[in-house]
Amino acid sequence: MNRHFKKLSLIYLSFIALAYITNLAADQAEQKATAAGVATQVPAPARALDSCIDGESPVNIIKARTHNLDLVDPKFLASNVKIAFHQENKVEEGKTIYESKFMVQVNPANPDAAKPNVRIDNENYNLLQFHFHAPSEHRIEGVVFPLEGHFVHKNAKGELAVIGLLFKEGAENSALKELIKIAKRKKNATINETKHIKFLLRHILPVHDPRMMRYHGSLTTPPFTRNVKWLLFKHIAEASKAQIDTILRLHIASSSREPQPLNKRNILSDVAIDSN
Repeated sequence: MNRHFKKLSLIYLSFIALAYITNLAADQAEQKATAAGVATQVPAPARALDSCIDGESPVNIIKARTHNLDLVDPKFLASNVKIAFHQENKVEEGKTIYESKFMVQVNPANPDAAKPNVRIDNENYNLLQFHFHAPSEHRIEGVVFPLEGHFVHKNAKGELAVIGLLFKEGAENSALKELIKIAKRKKNATINETKHIKFLLRHILPVHDPRMMRYHGSLTTPPFTRNVKWLLFKHIAEASKAQIDTILRLHIASSSREPQPLNKRNILSDVAIDSN
């Protein structure tokens, strides 16, 4: 009987060792893929689906860590907002300098009374501000896009949700054309001048196709506040090369943070993931 017990013990220990090696290999492969920005098919270990585990943003979205679910799409409400360009100072993190000379800042006259802009998971959220990063901070299967927009929202409980929109080079974007025109005027004005300008969010957000990829992360600029709900449009918008070059020249877009490890987080999606 002792011999039989020893044999079962060895088999049990072997399974534990194999599981440990498999999970370790998966984590190391994911970290290498994130660091290199390339798509690596990482074997998904047998982990519970939990997208709320603390971690930072942005991330490299890979199919191997994506779970397709029947998600409730966000409902876009008020679209008419007033915007003003706001000067942002340089902030250093190690050797990386985050700089945004101009950021589109939404300043409603009374934020508490402002109409909510979007409803996410039965919670109303108000738009705080939106800005751009060039190149994109999020990647899909390792693919980097020339531009990414972040639309930062907050609900009545103070919880943050950021809606991300990726841009690829293509046709001229009429909404970006309007923003560039405003930015050119602002660049020649007094920097502290605040002049609100009406802007329709539906002109830039693909509200006709609200399919999303979701995960929990952080803000991508200091202080990198965590527990932020991220929603990335599946739809990839277009902008012309001339528009992207102008955005870079006018410093409308901030620099970009490198993708952070997913760790045990998963991406939730109601659509198949690809980089097209």
